[in-house]
Amino acid sequence: MGPNGNRPIALSAKLRSSAQRHALAVIAAAGSDGATQTLLTAHGLSLRTIAALVKSGVVTIARKKVRTGGKWVDAAKVRITDAGRDALAAGEAFGEG
Repeated sequence: MGPNGNRPIALSAKLRSSAQRHALAVIAAAGSDGATQTLLTAHGLSLRTIAALVKSGVVTIARKKVRTGGKWVDAAKVRITDAGRDALAAGEAFGEG
């Protein structure tokens, strides 16, 4: 069983590329507030990689409007899910599990 009482997920199918494994680690390190697109881009991560993680269920994207410089803009935060945390805890995202 995983740390959240769930079965550890098999990430060989879910996180096939090293870019996806790296992205999951970066997102996890961002904490509960989540990672911005700016942070993810700074780490060399593509939107395609993030989309694959969302599709696999290991991260989510939360969008909201924020006011900056007198204008309303869309902001998105990418957050790790329990399944993603379970995978990291099991070491599977790094080829250890």
